[in-house]
Amino acid sequence: MSGIRRQVMTIVGDVLREYGMRPAHRVEIEERGGGVRVRIACAQRVPQYVGDRIKTTVAHQLALDRDPSATILVAVVADRTLRAAGRPGGEQH
Repeated sequence: MSGIRRQVMTIVGDVLREYGMRPAHRVEIEERGGGVRVRIACAQRVPQYVGDRIKTTVAHQLALDRDPSATILVAVVADRTLRAAGRPGGEQH
């Protein structure tokens, strides 16, 4: 799990830095069966094109490292969105 977390944090950090945005607040990674669910909470609102870039890059990297038929779900949200949904926890860095 820590290898996946490290990869995701590196990708997210690189993309956010490229667009001049602050680092992600937390990353939640859940492995289920053959799939992975990743939630990335950012300190600020993430424009659609940045979120799409993060989702595509993370999903691509995870697909390379896993069975290509695995289900990979990546969500990028503002930190306040997770809190409003009652999900205050998660891994922080």
